[in-house]
Amino acid sequence: MTAPVPPRSPEPENPPEPEKSPEPAAQPAPGEYRELPSGEQMRIWNDLVSDSAERMLSLVEQEFQMKNKLVDQRIRDAEHNRRLDLVNVWFRAAGLVTGMVLGAGGIVGYLWIAKYCVDHGAAGAGAGLLGGGVAALAAVITAVQRRNGS
Repeated sequence: MTAPVPPRSPEPENPPEPEKSPEPAAQPAPGEYRELPSGEQMRIWNDLVSDSAERMLSLVEQEFQMKNKLVDQRIRDAEHNRRLDLVNVWFRAAGLVTGMVLGAGGIVGYLWIAKYCVDHGAAGAGAGLLGGGVAALAAVITAVQRRNGS
């Protein structure tokens, strides 16, 4: 026969919560200022090395000034890059307009010369001149577009 199973003991309604260990103080991130030593520790260091407290404070001030200079330089660099981008846009727009004007002017010029040739009885020369000129302009436009990467 099997042994009888003892009845289960009732569970408490509110079980005790596990103890929580206090969280350690947040460590400063790299590059942030560390805490300066206490006044007593500063006095001890000052007794060992004269003016050590003043040197530490001057180092902290120098670090702060260097970080400010770096931030200012980054701001100036960003402004400069924005101005360069604006100049680049203006040059591209000017190049586009100039290219359109010169291309259209070139085609009109070839058409005018071809018409002159046709009017004076040299239709074959006019057709060859017009075809060659338009092909040359198309080659220049294609080369410029490939060079600019667009």
